[in-house]
Amino acid sequence: MGYFNQAEFINFAFDKIISHGLVDFPEEATGFNSGRECHCKINWRKVLNNVALMDRISDYVLAFAVDSGLHPSCFYGVPEGTSKLGLITQFKWAKRQPDVGVKSYSLPMGRGKPKERGSLEEREFCGIPGGDVVVLEDVITTGGSVLKEIERIRKADSNVIGVVVLTDRLELRDDGRSAREVIESLGIYYGVLSNAFQLIVPAYKMLKPRDEIARKVEEYYERYGIKPLRLLPR
Repeated sequence: MGYFNQAEFINFAFDKIISHGLVDFPEEATGFNSGRECHCKINWRKVLNNVALMDRISDYVLAFAVDSGLHPSCFYGVPEGTSKLGLITQFKWAKRQPDVGVKSYSLPMGRGKPKERGSLEEREFCGIPGGDVVVLEDVITTGGSVLKEIERIRKADSNVIGVVVLTDRLELRDDGRSAREVIESLGIYYGVLSNAFQLIVPAYKMLKPRDEIARKVEEYYERYGIKPLRLLPR
């Protein structure tokens, strides 16, 4: 398993901006789970729907986790966006462990819509996570979806030791804290493979959206960002 190379990962992402629509500047603002709307969208879904690209991304995640000193019992993807990434990463991880034939490694997946009846495992999961868990997310804004998964994994008597995110949008929550601050306050490691600025700025140069759209994206980060985002020349 190689070391994680962030520059290589960013270059990998650059190639997907046009070919897979990884970054877009829609004329109509995109709504997020947080209730916010922005004219810039980062969407890993199409990339994660390609077998060869999924193979590479899961390897990047594994290399990042190892470099970060994480040694979980399982990787778990936030439903439904990173469920497949969680399953494939966990499968690869377990197969590489020397005790895979002795220890029981789970292959967990959370239900996007919990069932009304049954045990906790049946209601909330298709295969319950066990032991030390690393939660995977594709794009994080305020962290609401990740925090929800942390809570229900803990209810299942499992221990979340880390959260690993493909792209952090670098936004503040309504309480003035970042997703990183909230997750780390729970004693959980937080790691990102890329951040929004590393993708949005080159995407703007490639896609050349109207100045009005770029201005609205700048205004969005003026309001919600950890720091301002500059796209238009000053």
